[in-house]
Amino acid sequence: MDKKILHLEPTSRCQLSCPSCPRTRFIDLIPIRDVSIDLVIRNLHGFDEIYMCGNHGDAIYHPQFHELLAAIRENHPGVRIQFETNGSGRTKAWWEQTASYLTKRDCVIFSVDGMRDTNHIYRIGSKWDSIETGMRALRTSNPDVKMHWKWIVFHHNQDQVKSAFWLSRDIGFTKFTVVKSDRDKGDHWLNPTRDMDDIMLDIHD
Repeated sequence: MDKKILHLEPTSRCQLSCPSCPRTRFIDLIPIRDVSIDLVIRNLHGFDEIYMCGNHGDAIYHPQFHELLAAIRENHPGVRIQFETNGSGRTKAWWEQTASYLTKRDCVIFSVDGMRDTNHIYRIGSKWDSIETGMRALRTSNPDVKMHWKWIVFHHNQDQVKSAFWLSRDIGFTKFTVVKSDRDKGDHWLNPTRDMDDIMLDIHD
């Protein structure tokens, strides 16, 4: 039987200003809104998984994110939780608390597209120290939760994939995925100059 997944964007809030994000391009047209916890809980009936990945915002910036996780666990304990985030701007204690609501069935996807010296080029406003602190705190606090690092290849990070892969292994990520951006076409400053097969060889050489 196929899984039933609820794809939820719990907030339009984000601390970053990524150039290709609709929230950055049309910021005056996108109001700040947060989905109520009650609305989420009422609509989770019959679903096997809740997946939180925003087009306009990042789930971790919902002002009641921990309360949301706690309510899901209390009212729908069998639901798998998966959320995607840039991982920036939260403290070690915040991630430790997040870890307390997650199980081995759950997954946190960190969309981080660079190392300390490059991630901020596209993820404008990101703070590397808080990202790495969050990654390590989540893994240390909950060794069982699945952690997935998703890396979009850009011109400025195309030679750092191998370094990121080994950092992901050091932290304890479950999975490391390299993807090509589908937002910018043609002659664009973000486009990598290497092809994906060549980039992937960096990981496996």
